[in-house]
Amino acid sequence: MYTVLCVVISLVIAFLLLLILAKLKILDFVGEMTGCGTFILFRLILVAVIFGVSFHFTKEFLDPSEIEKTYLTTKVELKCYEKFEKEPYGKEIGTLKPDTVFKLIHDKRKGSITWLEGYVLDDGTPKHLFVVIPEEIKKFKEETKYFIYNDTSKSFNAYYKKIDDENAVLLKNIQHDFMAELKHNNIVIEHSSDNILYESIKKTHKVLNREGYFGLFTSKNGDFYYIKKDKNKTFEEIVSSYREKRSAETKRYF
Repeated sequence: MYTVLCVVISLVIAFLLLLILAKLKILDFVGEMTGCGTFILFRLILVAVIFGVSFHFTKEFLDPSEIEKTYLTTKVELKCYEKFEKEPYGKEIGTLKPDTVFKLIHDKRKGSITWLEGYVLDDGTPKHLFVVIPEEIKKFKEETKYFIYNDTSKSFNAYYKKIDDENAVLLKNIQHDFMAELKHNNIVIEHSSDNILYESIKKTHKVLNREGYFGLFTSKNGDFYYIKKDKNKTFEEIVSSYREKRSAETKRYF
C-alpha cells in the first residue's frame, strides 16, 4: 500500500511539473533545440527522470519503515519536553530513565540534535511527549549509544490487548442492544441463498449490505439478508445511532 501511494504521488508530481514546463513553452524550446526526431524521446526521458526523482523524495518523506513498529528502550537518561522547542535548553519537563520503552511515532532533525515524538506508558496509560537526542540520528532500527531498537514491546502489547478487550466488550454490548432494538421495532431480518427469491423480492424488500452490521448479518457465499422495505427507514436510523455510539465509545490506543 505504501509503495502504491508513493507511485501515485510521484505520477501526480511528474504530471504537474510536465504541465508547467509545457505551459511555459520550455518543452517546445528544448524540442526545437534537439530536433523533432528526438522531441518525443526527450519528453519520455524527462517524464522518467521527474518520476524517478519524485519517487525517491516521496519515499524518503513518507517512508514508514523507520517509524512503524519502532520501540526504543533508552540506555541513558534523555530529556523530555511537552512540544518541539526551537530553543530547548532549560525547558525540559523531566527525563526518561534508562530502560524506559518509548513508542516512536515521529522524528525531526534540527542541526546537531534529533527530536523524537512518541509515547511512554505511565502506570499503564500512554503519555505523549517529546525527547531530545544530542546527536543527529537517521536510523532508528539499529542500536545506538542512546537506545536499543525493538519492533515489539511486551508492555505496549499488554496495553494494546487491554484496549482490544475493552472494545470487544463494547461491541458485544452493542450487538445485544442492536438486536433488542430491532425486535422492539418489529424488524425481522430474514436470510436466504435462493437466487430466485433474491430476484423476486426486490420490489417489496431491502437486501442488506453484504458486510453486515456490527459483526452481524454478514453475507458470504451468495447468501443474503433482507427486510421489508417499509421497515428500511427505521432500520437505517437504528444502524446510524449505534454506529455513532460505537464510534463515540470505542477506545483508541493513543
